[in-house]
Amino acid sequence: MRNGFVKGIMVGGIVAASVGLMMNSEMMMSGRTKKKMMRGGRNLLRKSGHIISDVADLFR
Repeated sequence: MRNGFVKGIMVGGIVAASVGLMMNSEMMMSGRTKKKMMRGGRNLLRKSGHIISDVADLFR
C-alpha cells in the first residue's frame, strides 16, 4: 500500500508541474517541447520507482 502511495505522490507532482507549465501563458511551448517534458517525466518515474520504494521500506 505504501509503495502505491509514494508512486501516486510522484505522479501527482509530475502532473501538477506539467499543468503549471502549460497554464503559464508567458511560456508558449510547441508540441514537441510538451512531448519531451512528458517523456522525461515518465522516464523519471520509471527510474525512481524502485529507489522510492526502497527508501519507504527503510522508514517502516
